[in-house]
Amino acid sequence: MKRLYGVSLALAIAIGGISAASVAAAQPPGPPARLAQRTAGGAVIPFGGWSRTSEVRFSMKASGDGGWLRPQVEVAGAGQAFAGKPTATGRAMRVASGTSARLSATVTGLHEGGYDWQARLIDSHNQTSPWVTAGTAGQTDAFAVDTSAPSRPFIRSSTNPKWGGWYRTTVETFSWSSKDSGSGIAGYSWALGHHLHSARPALGHSTSVTFKHVGDGRWVLHVWSRDAAGNWSRLGYFRFNIERRAPYLWYRSVSTSHFNPYSGPERWTFKLNRGAYVRAEVFRSGQKSPVVVRKLGWLKRGRNHFVWHGRDGHRKMVKHGWYWIRLYTLDKIGNRGDFPSAGIWVWPFKPKLPFVPEPGHHIVVSLSRQALYAYNGSKLVWQSLVTTGNPALPTPTGHFTIFAKFHPFEFVSPWPPSSPYYYPPSWVSYAMEFQNQGYFIHDAPWRTHFGPGSNGPGKPGTNYGGTHGCVNTPLKTAHFLFSWAPIGTPVDIVK
Repeated sequence: MKRLYGVSLALAIAIGGISAASVAAAQPPGPPARLAQRTAGGAVIPFGGWSRTSEVRFSMKASGDGGWLRPQVEVAGAGQAFAGKPTATGRAMRVASGTSARLSATVTGLHEGGYDWQARLIDSHNQTSPWVTAGTAGQTDAFAVDTSAPSRPFIRSSTNPKWGGWYRTTVETFSWSSKDSGSGIAGYSWALGHHLHSARPALGHSTSVTFKHVGDGRWVLHVWSRDAAGNWSRLGYFRFNIERRAPYLWYRSVSTSHFNPYSGPERWTFKLNRGAYVRAEVFRSGQKSPVVVRKLGWLKRGRNHFVWHGRDGHRKMVKHGWYWIRLYTLDKIGNRGDFPSAGIWVWPFKPKLPFVPEPGHHIVVSLSRQALYAYNGSKLVWQSLVTTGNPALPTPTGHFTIFAKFHPFEFVSPWPPSSPYYYPPSWVSYAMEFQNQGYFIHDAPWRTHFGPGSNGPGKPGTNYGGTHGCVNTPLKTAHFLFSWAPIGTPVDIVK
């Protein structure tokens, strides 16, 4: 047993001696090759380039001999000497003999500025390779860190200078600029749309843009800047508005198509699609120059009115004839509109007393003038155009008295449906009976034309056919007479 023990011990010593010799003969790792640098997201940072993150991953190629290899890097600020002490050590990897592998180490917490770095390999026996400096000859820094975004782009326009303003331009020119104290501006991205939010297009290098004939509406120009490190600025935007259409108006109604200035003013009602400055001109048919020009001023969107008293610019009553108005619109940015109206017939006549004055309230209806006059004694207090009986159903002449008043009142035809004089049941607001055979003074909602010519031989009850014998008045006149004339008021129907 002792002999065997001695043999075993000698064998062990021999074996141990061989292992020690192997260790002593082992070679340190070879230097790393093909050094590279990437951002935390994996994007390649070219040597001399920029990183927009404070974390950088350094990689290198290592040739193996079958053992374990671990990468080490040292990072130093630009212009500083290396100390030969690793800043970071990467994960170890066994690299088979005759093959190569790519190893990496990551450094975090880098501040803005330039950096150089070097790399080496360390094996499982703590033997290290020589340091290899990254970069190329003559290069200032291996990489630089810039984590700050450029300033928001400042946008200006030579054609539309007011931010958010309204314009009627057909060509719009914009330019922009941004500042970056780190890696510098690499380019810009811009987009035009109707809303504040927009997708960001690809990077370009233009610092200005010109648009031609963009449509009417509200517009937003979006601009972003990006620095060389890849940091994008906040959105810079410029609002501008285009409106090349004139403010539009359309006529809604006119008081009457036959106008006697002595009976009161003529009133046109029109509607504006948006606020505008409006000017009115009144023309006599056949004349180029207006008889009156009126500045209506700035009017709001919606329903508006123009009132004319039948006088020219010198306050003289105009002559009889056809007249029409023209309204002009102008907005704050210079868009102009021109809107003519349909014509009206103007027939100025000043009423004369057609009867011997008598005290108290008194109503006179002139068949030849198709007019009604209301007097208090000899003082005329109201006058209006009216429509009297059709030639086949004339209004009776003579002296009468109002003996019944109704509000409202329904007229029912005394003629059968087969008669040419038949009319369906019709309601009015105010009716005053002055002759007991069914003759009334009343409003006529079915009629828009009163005065001379309205009592023609057409079908009774139509605009140019007279009445069935009653005296039709505008609603305003009927309302006045109903409250002004009590039961017993005299009514004279004269030729």
